[in-house]
Amino acid sequence: METTLLLFQRNCSLEVPHAVNDPTGQGIIQEVLKEIHSAYYTPITVSELASRHFLSASNLRKKFTETVGVSPKQYIINLRLMEAKRLLQQTNEEGYGELDFFDIKPVN
Repeated sequence: METTLLLFQRNCSLEVPHAVNDPTGQGIIQEVLKEIHSAYYTPITVSELASRHFLSASNLRKKFTETVGVSPKQYIINLRLMEAKRLLQQTNEEGYGELDFFDIKPVN
């Protein structure tokens, strides 16, 4: 375990900043996407994402939109909606969406 940590620390110290080894920003966008997918259910702002990657919010929006095709905010909204839809479908498949489950009678 100690050896693994030492190797990780050594590699991190040798890492070159994003701008030098990735002028198009593709690597940054991949990291941002991973971050979004791992925390989409929490309050995420574009400013927070940008600051974690040493970018301005407007620069991140521009790079993200050029790469993904939608703004980071819209991407997060779409991801949340897809997950909500998946959960609702899963709930309906399990029978929780039926009126009998809740003992609800339709009003005439």
